[in-house]
Amino acid sequence: MKYNNTIKSVCTLICIFLNSFALQAAKYNSAIHIVDGLKYHIGDEGNAAIDIESFKDREEIRVPAQVKIDGKTYDVDATYGTRAYNRDGSYPNYTFKSALSVKRIVFEDSDKPLTLEDNYMEAFDGDKLIEDWDGEGPCKEGYDYFSLTSPFFLSNVEEVYIGRDIALSTSEKDRYHVSTFNRVRGVFLYCDRLHSVEIGSKVKNLDACFFKHCTNLTSLTIPGTVEVIEDGIISQCKNLKTLTLQHSESPLCVLGDMGSSGVEIFNFDRPFKTGRVEVNGEQVDANGNLRNSQSLTIINFGKNISEIPESMFQGCTNLRSITLPSSLTKVCENAFNGCTGLRSINIEDSKLPIVIESSNGSDGRGTTFSGAPVEELYLGRNVEYSGTELSPFKNMTDLTLFTIGNEVTELNNYLMYGCSGLRMMAVPSSVKKIGDYTFYDCNGAQSLTISGSTESIGEYAFYNCANLKRISIPNSVRSIGDYAFRSCNGATSITIGSSCETIGNFAFLDCHAATDITIGNSVRSIGNNAFYNCSELKAIKIPNSVETIGSDAFALCVNATDVQIGDGCKEIMTRAFIDCENLTYLTIGASVSEIGAMAFFNCEKISEIYARPKEVPTADESVFSSYSATLKVPTGTKSIYLEAVDTCWPLFDNIAEENFDYSGIGDIFNDGTANSGDNSDIFSLDGILIKKAATSDDIKNLPAGFYIFAGKKIFVK
Repeated sequence: MKYNNTIKSVCTLICIFLNSFALQAAKYNSAIHIVDGLKYHIGDEGNAAIDIESFKDREEIRVPAQVKIDGKTYDVDATYGTRAYNRDGSYPNYTFKSALSVKRIVFEDSDKPLTLEDNYMEAFDGDKLIEDWDGEGPCKEGYDYFSLTSPFFLSNVEEVYIGRDIALSTSEKDRYHVSTFNRVRGVFLYCDRLHSVEIGSKVKNLDACFFKHCTNLTSLTIPGTVEVIEDGIISQCKNLKTLTLQHSESPLCVLGDMGSSGVEIFNFDRPFKTGRVEVNGEQVDANGNLRNSQSLTIINFGKNISEIPESMFQGCTNLRSITLPSSLTKVCENAFNGCTGLRSINIEDSKLPIVIESSNGSDGRGTTFSGAPVEELYLGRNVEYSGTELSPFKNMTDLTLFTIGNEVTELNNYLMYGCSGLRMMAVPSSVKKIGDYTFYDCNGAQSLTISGSTESIGEYAFYNCANLKRISIPNSVRSIGDYAFRSCNGATSITIGSSCETIGNFAFLDCHAATDITIGNSVRSIGNNAFYNCSELKAIKIPNSVETIGSDAFALCVNATDVQIGDGCKEIMTRAFIDCENLTYLTIGASVSEIGAMAFFNCEKISEIYARPKEVPTADESVFSSYSATLKVPTGTKSIYLEAVDTCWPLFDNIAEENFDYSGIGDIFNDGTANSGDNSDIFSLDGILIKKAATSDDIKNLPAGFYIFAGKKIFVK
């Protein structure tokens, strides 16, 4: 219902004014005392209130902390005067119109707060005051209501010094309501000429909407002594470019949003309180943030920041980069969610881990940085997060540059899961462990460097890193987890260092492009399907350290022509080399005691088998699908092999004995020619066949070391 400016309604307002005045009179004596040209009223508790009339026709006002009247000192703790707007938005001459001339106001330092007589809100049905309105939300349909704003109506103030806490007398229920004039409670509300604010060290609390709509304010510094900031203190301050929270080790309690302003630079050097806290005897939520601050571009975190609260910078779409300081130990969920301009994250070096809370967002990423197109990440310390798949960096597909600092000792499970834009992966010497799924599906990476200090590589750690050109596992690594390098089908070379003891199941499955695989001489077990379908592999050499070759370990290595199994191997499990259809030469190590079913099935091209065991291995007739190859067995064991019932060995058409022991030092080979004749087999010193029917040219291409050629030991430089 529109307001109808009748005499009756004016009378109603006058009654309100008088009631307000009567309430003040009960606390302060109406007698006026003039000191230094300012008017005061003495209160019932040895205190004094400064009269608003003191502001008349003054450009500068200083509100003292104390005043001496008739030889007695009083604490100045309030303002005195009637307050109200007419319902049409005008104000009576006897209210605060006198403050319109004030350009500078100083509230002197004091440990005691100053209470300003504030405006209030009333609801009307036509001309009738609705006395039962509870002040919650907008008025009922058809009701009119109004609210006052700054208690001084300081529309011309330009400079303010605040040396004490300032509180408004409005009750809590009126605090956040918007009137038909779109005005709410606030000490300097709509002071749109205010450009200079200094806050003294005595201030502990900044009231709600303190500087709301101060559109000429460009910077605000809040000292470390402030303990509580209430809701909306800088709301709608569109030209406020710099907000500084000065150093303090004491946590700051912020009740509500500090966004909806023009802040571009946020200097932040103190911790925040979070969760339920007690303020002025009440339990409230400390949830302060700069959420949806669209203009925020720079955050300077101080060295005292230990935690970033939940949703603190959510939706700050113009934020380009952040540096998280070494003091920071926790980043709460959604802290940078929706920061769609964020390109760079720098997590400073520290021996302390950082906890980054997250949950799975709708885009398959952790919610901490969900929606942020991060391109560069520096990780200077260990990261911890809840659950098993909640890495804050999960599925950062725009990330191209990832750098790990020297304080990082562990790369957690799922850390860089799905970061398909990475171009290279470099693990420094400080890292001892690479977790499960750490670089899963980082299929854009073309190079991988693992330092010589890493001890373990977890399951699926580099799964489907399909564009890696080379895989080199350093000597420090002791174990390679299941599926660790599965489908790394761009790597042409795989080298496993000399300390690795276990190669997990499916570890290198489908590494199609690998033509050369070197297995270190400490490996004890090769897992099931470990090198399954490494289809370009030319030769397979199993060192003497290996005791077990798992099922399907080298199945479908269709281009391998030579398989040499070392003398330490005891068991070759089912289908271990099945479908190696171009296999020509096979050496079975001296300690093999059991060969599983179909271990060499469909290897039809085998022409020679060097079976070194002197005790016949258990092997049923399904081990080979063809028995046309020449089987060479140790001298003196032919009859044993022929008489081994229930095995495959008697099925061979051609069994011959051969002396597999080599001794004596032959000529030293230095110049690329052999003095023992060409077309002889080359063996390693432990009897592993290197090359069948070799020539001098083959010897030239051998790595430096000792070999056996034509029954003599030779050395290649």
